[in-house]
Amino acid sequence: MKGLMAVFAIAAVVALTNAWGSIAVDTVGATLASYVPAGGREVLFRSAAKPPEDPRHACFNGGAPICFPWVYDDEGRRADLHGCVWNAEWRRLEARGADELRFGVEADGYRVECAFRLGPSLDVAFSACNLIVRDTPRRFCFAFHPFFEVSDVERVRLCGLAGGDIPGREHVGGVFASNEAAVVDPGYGRRIVVSSPGTKRMMVWNCGKGRRPEFARGEWRRFVCLEPANNVAADAI
Repeated sequence: MKGLMAVFAIAAVVALTNAWGSIAVDTVGATLASYVPAGGREVLFRSAAKPPEDPRHACFNGGAPICFPWVYDDEGRRADLHGCVWNAEWRRLEARGADELRFGVEADGYRVECAFRLGPSLDVAFSACNLIVRDTPRRFCFAFHPFFEVSDVERVRLCGLAGGDIPGREHVGGVFASNEAAVVDPGYGRRIVVSSPGTKRMMVWNCGKGRRPEFARGEWRRFVCLEPANNVAADAI
């Protein structure tokens, strides 16, 4: 069973299945759209609502998008949020193993690659190459923005954050100086651990129950975002 694997493409989604489970990646943004461990249930939340089309006002509403080379407009210089690669069309690259999906894109003077390796855990590797002035450093910010499916956001607990564990609740949010944390969900009987040695922060977010166009009514209860990030200028790479 360990060697059994299938790789196939449907429209803009590329999927991989092996003995460890299955993943699906949308080539728009190289967004991880699905992750189902073998014998388990879906890890990622996807809203039934369609997000706004205008990138200046767009907010993610599921999966695990990539924010690069900025995360949000913290200095008042950009009209759009989340960077420029999340809605770009990425190309599929040659994988470095049978358990991997790899994608790349060129944007804002960078060549960016992201690889998803499906094993006992799901490993995501991200890299960026400066294409403008090779001997002059450029600074970038980054965040991986997974929406984790939960049984009820008000009944989960977020563990391992700087300052102590916090309960899930309506409109939970914050930025913490941690690079490893977990979502503990008694309702689903599981613990999702996020470990990211390449980042300095964990961002936590849920939209709350106020009406938002990118989410259907009541969906706020079904997810929490736990995002490894270097999201401010002081943490830029």
